[in-house]
Amino acid sequence: MKVSFIRYVIKDRERFVIRVRIPESSVKPVILKYRNIPSIFMRRDGFTNGATYEEIIEMSVKSKNTQYDILVSDVAYDSAKLSMLRAFYAEHNDGKELKEKALQSMGFYNEESYLLNGAVLFLDDYSGKKTEIQCSVFSGFNKGSERIVTINRFCGNITSTIQYMMDFVNQRMNHSMNGSGLVSPPGIRDRNFPRNAFLPCCRRS
Repeated sequence: MKVSFIRYVIKDRERFVIRVRIPESSVKPVILKYRNIPSIFMRRDGFTNGATYEEIIEMSVKSKNTQYDILVSDVAYDSAKLSMLRAFYAEHNDGKELKEKALQSMGFYNEESYLLNGAVLFLDDYSGKKTEIQCSVFSGFNKGSERIVTINRFCGNITSTIQYMMDFVNQRMNHSMNGSGLVSPPGIRDRNFPRNAFLPCCRRS
């Protein structure tokens, strides 16, 4: 960060504007805490708003640092420690089996059978901070609401984290049916959806 002063004169009176320059970060995305909630922001058309899922992916791809998840770990591949991943895959793929050849072809582990860092996050016994999430319920219809009703934190492997988030949101959904026969998702205001009192939201801690 660089701070400088720009001098200008109005009616023979000297004045200064403080200019703050923050260079582009080589590591993206940059996470800031707003009201103690970690968030990723984007600047658009003179306004600052939360980044979308697609924008976060694009920032991560453009990062100049080597991505953590593609580095090789010191953990050897053991199929017995990926039972939760296999069960998750089967549940969401009509009972199909996740084969070792598929894991190897997608770069889950290297030729010496050592897992990449990203693959370690899928191990049954993983409980580190890299997958820690925070699930909150905001009082209102958007994340700009000041009052937070509930904050739950969870650490686990990626599949259990996804399941926790889904359960958290589903338990707090407004399950009333709208005119089109759709279940109302939490926090969405639209002419086709009824109002909801609270907005569930899950994010990385």
